[in-house]
Amino acid sequence: ERLKAYEDIIKSEGENLAKLEDEKTAAQEEITEAEEAIQTLQDDLKELAQELEEKTKKVDEVKKTTNRAGKALDQALKEVAGHVSCFLVSVDAAGADDTTERRDREVGAGALRNLPEVQVGRNQAAAAYG
Repeated sequence: ERLKAYEDIIKSEGENLAKLEDEKTAAQEEITEAEEAIQTLQDDLKELAQELEEKTKKVDEVKKTTNRAGKALDQALKEVAGHVSCFLVSVDAAGADDTTERRDREVGAGALRNLPEVQVGRNQAAAAYG
């Protein structure tokens, strides 16, 4: 009877051992699958990091280009402002010359009432004594 009990124990332990071996094999397969998934994710991460680096370089290039374009635009605006200022000064000077010539003609013709200063003065006097 003891022998029978030992045989039953051996049989039971053999079944347990087989079951544990199956579980071990399944766990190893899961580990292998997980390692493959990790490797795939690492490869994807490397690709994404490389893509990020390339796009970051492009963004930096665009920033530099934009900065240079902004500086060029500022310089062009300064030049245009300088030209406009010079133009306005020359127009004012030409206008002053024209006004002086007109005054001289009006004074020479004895037509002081046609001068703008006289007209403004007349209008102010009319408004004051109105």
